Order: sequence, then C-alpha cells, then structure tokens
Amino acid sequence: MGFWPFALFIAAALSITAFPVMARILKDQGLTHTRFGQLSLASAAVVDVFAWVLVAFVVALVGAGDGYAGLARIGIGVVVLVGTLFWVVRPAFAWWLRKHAPDGEPGLSVLAALMIGLLATALATEWLHLHAVFGAFLFGAALPRDDQLLNSLAQRIEPFSIVLLMPLFFALAGLGTTANAFVGGGLGAMLLVLGVRTVGKIAGGAAGARIAGYSWRDSLATGALMNARGLMELIVMKIGLDAGLIGPELFTILLVMALVTTAMTTPLMTLFSGVGRARPHPSPEHPTHPYRP
Repeated sequence: MGFWPFALFIAAALSITAFPVMARILKDQGLTHTRFGQLSLASAAVVDVFAWVLVAFVVALVGAGDGYAGLARIGIGVVVLVGTLFWVVRPAFAWWLRKHAPDGEPGLSVLAALMIGLLATALATEWLHLHAVFGAFLFGAALPRDDQLLNSLAQRIEPFSIVLLMPLFFALAGLGTTANAFVGGGLGAMLLVLGVRTVGKIAGGAAGARIAGYSWRDSLATGALMNARGLMELIVMKIGLDAGLIGPELFTILLVMALVTTAMTTPLMTLFSGVGRARPHPSPEHPTHPYRP
C-alpha cells in the first residue's frame, strides 16, 4: 500500500461527523431549530457524503491490486451495479410493494426478498473489492421511498439489530484493538491525532460559520457539534482495518479519539453557545407545578 491511499483514508476518517449523534444532541437540548443547529446538521450531511465517497474510492484503489486497470474494472462494475439497482431492481420492487404491501406493512415474503436483495448487493460490492457496507447503502438508496414501509421495517429489524448485530459489531471492533498502541510513542501519537482532530474540526467549522455571518458563539458551537463522533466513525475505521489501510495500533488510537471527541461534544457545545445560561429557571416566588401549565 502506498502513501496516498493511507493519507486519503486518514483524511476521510478525521473528517467524518456522526450525523445521528449530532441530531440526538440537538434534539435533547431543544436546539434543532436554532440557526447553528440547522447549519451543523446541513454541514454534517454534506461532509459525510464527500467523506464516504472518498472512503469508497480509497478502498477501491487498494482493492484493485493492479493499478489503474484494476480500478477501472471496479469502476465499471460499480456503474453496472448502480444501473441494475436503479433501472431494474427499483421498478421491480416498486411494483411488488404496491401489489403485496400497499399499506406499507410487508409480509414475510416481501421481508425475505428485501433481506435477500440486501445481502446479494453487499456480496456484489465485496466481490468488486469494495466493502459490503457500500452494497447495503446502495440497495437502500435504490429502494422506492415509502415512509410507512420504512417505519415498518425499522420496527421489525431495529430490535434485532440493536440487541444482536450492534453488540456483535462492537465486539469485533474490540478484537481489532491492541494495548501496544500505547507503548513507546503511541501515547504521543494518540494525543497528536486527538489534538489535530479536535482543533481542526472546531476551528474549521467555526471559521466557515463565521464567514457565513454567524456570531462567534454560534460559530464555535457549530464547530463543537461538527466534532461529534459515534458509530459512523467506528464503521469507517473498521472498513480501513479490514482493507489493510490501517493496523491495530492506529485503529486503537482512532477508536479512543472517537470516544473522547464524542464525549466532549455536548459540554463544548453548551460552553460555546451558552445555552445553559440562556434557559430561565423558575423563581422561588412562582414555582412551577408539574401538572399545571
């Protein structure tokens, strides 16, 4: 593996923002509709799109094996797969769902077809020397949009995913860590990655918001929110580990960085935005009753 695939992957890994974590923080704080909250959500969505495209490109570059010819074959394969999904699979599923799940409640046959399509697309991208997660994403993007179907699938699949698949994923990620990451200069490398990642995200997010005309308080709060991590970062790191882009030592360092930056997001956002000081507290003269408006 050359220097540039590694460098591009590190750039993508350090630029990822956990959009679900950010959205949950803003929702819990009641800041979803604030100016800096909406800016942060929009910025995270755009940044993550470019970061995932970069990750896919780097994984394809490494998986090609024989230079630009291999990369071209992977590109052609992806184009054929995307064309098949959007021009063949999408209309077929749209017709079948209208016939067998008009109310958005899929039966066992429809659910089985969706799971088979998901696994088949993931297998196809794995065969193309991309990661299976890209196939799962493409299959979901190709399905016809139906909010009732989405809610029904979430109710059926989400408990199984949270109870079994997510702990299994974290267990596999934990097996990729090593204590050797903190031996010798490993601790210094971890502090360097943490510092570059935190300062770069906060300063970059704040600078962009400030240039757009936001106040310093809102700009710094935006930068703090852009520093959020979570499962998205862990998925990117696991892809890099599986593809051989990083080793167990760097994987461990990035994992610690993700946990620390996620933990500091809410305190830094509260500190910069002053939201805790902005909320009025009930005075002793006029206490609020729990059952009285």
